[in-house]
Amino acid sequence: MFTTVMLDQPRRIRYRPGLAQYRLGEIKKALPLSALKDGKKFLTALCQWSWVLLDEENSFNSPEDLADIVAEMALAKQIELANGIIECVGLYKPPAESKKADGATGSPSPASA
Repeated sequence: MFTTVMLDQPRRIRYRPGLAQYRLGEIKKALPLSALKDGKKFLTALCQWSWVLLDEENSFNSPEDLADIVAEMALAKQIELANGIIECVGLYKPPAESKKADGATGSPSPASA
């Protein structure tokens, strides 16, 4: 599932755990998603999480590449972007794990005990 947000143009974002972990690891001081609620860290978190979630080819090689775009947005548009990021992460549904994924058998039912 992806969400479309406005950056320099409408962009698709999607939460993919592996890619998100990788990109967060590339950031020197990565901020948690909760930093979007911190007034002092809001702009930085907005740039970081926008970059972490980008789901299409683009020329943004780091969150810093988004800084001017995001900083020039009106506050209402920044808040809209933050809400899109939060919505995007909330849409992620982990794949259902097989009950016997590791080859172990299930525990007996209470009726068979």
